[in-house]
Amino acid sequence: MSTVKFIKETGCSVTEGNLSSRSVLASPGGYAATGKWRKLCNRIQEHERSNVHRECYLAWRELERRFLFGKGIETYLESSIKLQSTKWSNILKRLLDVILFLGESGLAFRGSSQRIGDVDNGNFLDLIELLSHWDPILKEHVLSVEESQRKGKRLQVHYLSADTQNEFIAECSDLVRQHILQERRSAKYLAIMVDATPDSSHKEQTTFILRYVILKDSQYEIVERFLTYVDCNNKTGDEISQMVVETFQHNSIPLSDCRAQAYDNGSNMAGKYNGVQAKILQLCPLALFSFCGCHTLNLVENDAAECIPEAVTFFGTIQTVYNLFNSSPKRWEILSKHINCSLKGMSHTRWSDRVENVKPFASSKTRTEVEGALYYINSFSCIIMSSIWYKILVPIDFCNKVIQARNVTLDVEVDNINHLLRQLLELRNKWKDIWSESKNVAMNLDIEVKLSRGRGGANRKRAKVVGELEDQGFTDLNEDKTMEESCFRRFVFYMVLDSVIGGLTVRFKAAQSISDKFSFM
Repeated sequence: MSTVKFIKETGCSVTEGNLSSRSVLASPGGYAATGKWRKLCNRIQEHERSNVHRECYLAWRELERRFLFGKGIETYLESSIKLQSTKWSNILKRLLDVILFLGESGLAFRGSSQRIGDVDNGNFLDLIELLSHWDPILKEHVLSVEESQRKGKRLQVHYLSADTQNEFIAECSDLVRQHILQERRSAKYLAIMVDATPDSSHKEQTTFILRYVILKDSQYEIVERFLTYVDCNNKTGDEISQMVVETFQHNSIPLSDCRAQAYDNGSNMAGKYNGVQAKILQLCPLALFSFCGCHTLNLVENDAAECIPEAVTFFGTIQTVYNLFNSSPKRWEILSKHINCSLKGMSHTRWSDRVENVKPFASSKTRTEVEGALYYINSFSCIIMSSIWYKILVPIDFCNKVIQARNVTLDVEVDNINHLLRQLLELRNKWKDIWSESKNVAMNLDIEVKLSRGRGGANRKRAKVVGELEDQGFTDLNEDKTMEESCFRRFVFYMVLDSVIGGLTVRFKAAQSISDKFSFM
């Protein structure tokens, strides 16, 4: 620091006479760069004897003495600055804790008002007000903000506005993303999972999830990390694959490090030629494609539920009964008083819920107490269809929950699917038990053991079989209950089971192939 600069910052008085002193070092230009540096030692002695140096030295020593003994305006200013710094630091820590709490809980931040004390000012300000009742630091801050809002005065800063909340959230997001990307770089190879769903504002939010292996406490651990949301209303395989590549580039992730890709079974994602997985494979041949196991199970069940008219009638009746009671609070209240379980509406995406849909109809107690709902419910066809579907959906639901577990690997998924197939194949040989069980339930409820004859394809096939047997010399087959049972077993029970078994076998063939390829690990 030059002497003149020090004089200005310390405030010591310097007269024109001082500046015109013979000390070149005290001049604004200092010692010239073109001067002879070997003569600088003489200039230093000359400078130390000058009035400018003496006054600055005395001012410096006086300032040092005041700081040492804690006296003088400088000490009070420094103390005030430290107190303000500590105060705002504590306030910001509390605000950040509230923001992290709301973010982790998935709660909305703001309401329709941003004023302290309003009933509709949102969760963020509500929590700040609640904490201020017990925290003196926040209380003083909240009172000052409330007073300024009441008087219509604008505080220079208070950190409670929506813009500040967004800045905090963005900073937290950046820190988390940087940590994930750093963790990913240490792991190097990764798998990517991509799925999309529209949000409340009707924007298609595409979710990117990374899956990789890290070394933690001397053990390898598979982790999944949510990376980002991307707005993408495009639906073709080309457009989505381009968006995936751009997301990789934006986050500085080499596509060559991708070793697996997982999507749902939509044709634009899983298509063999024009799907996203095919486009990514062209750019990175080592990125093996693995579809979502749970979504595949749902598709298998959905196909089985629509494979024959009897199945469509059964699930359609369940939805009709639900609508009947759900449309009237009085009916629902009566229903709740008489049964121990609740009816549920059909879900087109969460097929595991259908176990709960079928359960009330598989219960003899429930059936006796739900009177007058529909004629179909009081038929033997409903009893036996309930029994069949319940026995099919329960093991599928258990498998669905197992493969959704956080640490489940592909070999565990394949083993559970194979176990499920064995259970369904065993169920195929238990027709007599299912028929006998259904007959006992029907007899206990005084329901005639008679299968309804609709206009579906199964009825036409049954008529064809009956005609063939009559041509062979059998008579009165239309009245023979054994024939009714045989036709139902062949054209309903076996068709539903074969649809599920065939769907599982075909749709999980790719998973089996990947598991076999890496089974040595």
